[in-house]
Amino acid sequence: MRSLYLLSVMFMGAAASPAVTNNMCANYPEAKLDDDTRTTFTEGHNRFRAAVANGYAYVGQYGFSQYAEDMEAMEWSCTEEGNAIKLAEEKCTKQPTAPKGFRMNTALVDKAGKTSDKAIEEALGKWRNEIMRHGMPEDLVFTAEWKNKIGHATKMIWHSSSKLACAYADCKDKYSIVCLYSPKSNMIGKPIYKKADEWAFICTGCPKDKKCGDELDKLCYPPWALP
Repeated sequence: MRSLYLLSVMFMGAAASPAVTNNMCANYPEAKLDDDTRTTFTEGHNRFRAAVANGYAYVGQYGFSQYAEDMEAMEWSCTEEGNAIKLAEEKCTKQPTAPKGFRMNTALVDKAGKTSDKAIEEALGKWRNEIMRHGMPEDLVFTAEWKNKIGHATKMIWHSSSKLACAYADCKDKYSIVCLYSPKSNMIGKPIYKKADEWAFICTGCPKDKKCGDELDKLCYPPWALP
């Protein structure tokens, strides 16, 4: 799985190092996270998107997700990371408002005995598990009724939401987790993604400016991000 499209590749074959790096967003002063944290967020989303698109995400008590034709891989947005950091800090004391043009997921995770990475994974898991508990609409059309049940999960897997910026904040006894998604998801009356009728049709409906990552995870990538 490629996180931030190419960030993982930069470290392939390199010796393990405890050094904190900020290669991805080095030119963005308000982007204060390290590359490992960005990778945790991005891979956590793209693995879920791939699981759904390939039909092996648990949906409901006994079912699996329907194949997807048009699930795009998420790319980290350095330009929005600063906003995500501010919103995560705000979440410590009150519920923040999503910036114009974005959808947002938020969570507070008990801090006791957890690193920030563990808190991030817990928050992503909580959002993800909504479709395992409640299922998904058979026709994949998003409605107000489903919004109240699986609205966090669908923000994570909305087919065209390809830009991601997340952050965490230390709220003394809790961690605040915030993720921003663009283009906007959870549009009432619109499909969460386009169903592929057969396995062979997964990733065949990518936007014109993207190509299927057949040898990766069958998500849609810009051509420059593929081998």
